[in-house]
Amino acid sequence: MQKNKGIILIVILLGLVIIAGLILLGYGILQKSKDRDFKLFNISSKSQARSVLTSEPNIIIKKPSEKQITIPLDKNESVEQVMLSKNNIIVKISDGSKNMRIMILDSGSGTVLKQIVFR
Repeated sequence: MQKNKGIILIVILLGLVIIAGLILLGYGILQKSKDRDFKLFNISSKSQARSVLTSEPNIIIKKPSEKQITIPLDKNESVEQVMLSKNNIIVKISDGSKNMRIMILDSGSGTVLKQIVFR
């Protein structure tokens, strides 16, 4: 009778481990569907560049290396959104009407990789 209680306890513990694993897997899939760059366990020690937006007519993005990337803006243009994607900085710029442009910059050098203009 004692042996059966030990086996039952082991089965219950293994069942709980399986349920916890399935919950973790479901959470990971849900987060990955929302954000393609999501990693459940971030093992890399590299820190991503953070962007700093100012109210001036130019965007200044500072990286940990203190390098600055300047994007000139017209008077009526403003930055709607800044996103980081791997080694790229994506900047969405709008002039308040239907005109909009998206700039994709290399975060290491600051060079413009691609510019898409919507009119």
